Amino acid sequence: DGTLSLQREDDGQSTRLWQVMDENGRFIAAVRIPREGRVLYASKQYLWMAEKGELDVPMMVRYRMVATNQR
Repeated sequence: DGTLSLQREDDGQSTRLWQVMDENGRFIAAVRIPREGRVLYASKQYLWMAEKGELDVPMMVRYRMVATNQR
């Protein structure tokens, strides 16, 4: 879809910040996700990741990207 998803610097929190840039390098959205998860796919609207649920059962989780005024 012409976007670039970037994991930002590690700030030591329990979540990680991912940002989405458009095809011209402009910031368009962000999402905070749990540190333990593994990102599988990202787009303008969603970030899909693998997480472990109860009893360490793997599951796929979808996070919605949220547009903000952050730069």
